[in-house]
Amino acid sequence: MRIKNTARRALVILGVVGLLAAGCQTERQFASNTFGDTFSALLVPDTELNLYLYAKQDRPTTVPAELMSLDYDLNVESMSIWGGADDKEEAIAVGVMLVTAGEAQKVFDEISESDATWKLLRGKKLYLVQGKGYAASALQKAIESDRFVYYNDEKVFEVITVLPNGERTRLVTVCVLKNDPILLDFLVQGDDDIDVERIGKFLDAAKVNLVVGGLYTPNRINIAKASELIRSGNIAALDAGMLLVVKSDLPGFMIEPLVSNYLTHYGFEQYAVGDVSLYKGHGMGIGGDELETFVRIEGNFLFASMAGQEAYAETLIMSVYR
Repeated sequence: MRIKNTARRALVILGVVGLLAAGCQTERQFASNTFGDTFSALLVPDTELNLYLYAKQDRPTTVPAELMSLDYDLNVESMSIWGGADDKEEAIAVGVMLVTAGEAQKVFDEISESDATWKLLRGKKLYLVQGKGYAASALQKAIESDRFVYYNDEKVFEVITVLPNGERTRLVTVCVLKNDPILLDFLVQGDDDIDVERIGKFLDAAKVNLVVGGLYTPNRINIAKASELIRSGNIAALDAGMLLVVKSDLPGFMIEPLVSNYLTHYGFEQYAVGDVSLYKGHGMGIGGDELETFVRIEGNFLFASMAGQEAYAETLIMSVYR
């Protein structure tokens, strides 16, 4: 099992079908029901992070063998993904808690170490680090010495607080990605459907340094069923959707025309739902599948929802806390 492929595969799985229980360390009690408080109660390696993915379901998740290139299914209690980059190299770390120590040991024994791959097992917890350079070394040293701290990024919390989290908009995964060209290129490497250069230029022009994404579903997600729907091209039957939130450093009166021109150029149409102005178009999912996409501009906040079902994409975009 190669960690680079494993890390990217895990990101793809989480980003589309959302899986797991949160956090790879002991968590303090949540002070309230707001998701910002939940996020701040999680522990992360004590180093600079440009990527952090957190996901939660109410019980362990079975990950089918073929999704992870294994001969057996994995019963996973929790997973976190952390990423960083220096001037030249990217680094990805994955923290997984299996249901039993025996299962964790079995997976650990199948992972081959190399100059760019490091692994560590602590009971039921399995850690992997992929990469070279300072970022990889910092992640490895923090994990090896058990230096974890509570996640504390006020700019991230400010964006997360606008994410909806209700009965029909159940938030099961959150991913935080800072505008880092090296890390972004690594994450989408090999996916011809994603134009990294175009995305980077837009983020730079709009003065966007942070993107927060949430995966939503009205029900608990079945990984095997979801992956089969994606493979068969029947993504419209997938009962889930994504909501992306970005905050621009530009004032609202400047971001509105910039985003409007960009969306119009790529075929989005503007219309209104009540007093809310939306843009409607299509985005690309895994394997080139079309996703119903809505974009909403509120001041210097941008929201984009994507789902196989148009009604659910609209539900997400109309549920933001603004």
